[in-house]
Amino acid sequence: MYIGADADLHPSRNIQVLNSTFDRNGRQGISVTGAEHVLIKNNTIADVRMCVIDLEPMSTDWYVKDVEIVRNTLGPRRITVLSAATQGDVDNVTLSDNTVIGTLRLVVEAKNAAERYSGFTLVVNVATAVVNSGGPSMGFTKVDDVYLSGNTIRFKAGSDSDLMALENSAHILIENNDLSGVDSIFNLRDSLSYDCVASNNKI
Repeated sequence: MYIGADADLHPSRNIQVLNSTFDRNGRQGISVTGAEHVLIKNNTIADVRMCVIDLEPMSTDWYVKDVEIVRNTLGPRRITVLSAATQGDVDNVTLSDNTVIGTLRLVVEAKNAAERYSGFTLVVNVATAVVNSGGPSMGFTKVDDVYLSGNTIRFKAGSDSDLMALENSAHILIENNDLSGVDSIFNLRDSLSYDCVASNNKI
């Protein structure tokens, strides 16, 4: 499914994707490239070749804002559950109460020098697989206001796997999650990230 802007760069608005089954796509599950106020709820999106949910404005003139991904079954997939790594603005994204078949892997990166992403909330999601390879499960670059709470994201003990790699990102709160076996919660890749707090997580 593709949700984008029209030829005059007007974004799609007030879109709902509900109670559907999507299987065996050769690229993305759902791509949102130019839209605001999008609800993706009670769907199954499985056997995706790349990422399940792709938030990818086509240029700096396009944007994606206010996306809720709620109570879906996501995966299996080959690369990520959610990706937002592009030139246009991406803000206010919520991933809530989903079952992730596999590991909960995210890549979020504001690639335009003039942009910063903000407002990524992950609450009460459950990943069915244990992270068993080295490296971070999530990466955030030039992203502010990230909140994780009540998620189950387990790691194989001794696998040298981190929860989150951060570059030039700020105001990160990780609390009340089951992160059993994680090597470290934050992997700071530069000196520009700050206000990164972890509290009351099971490790």
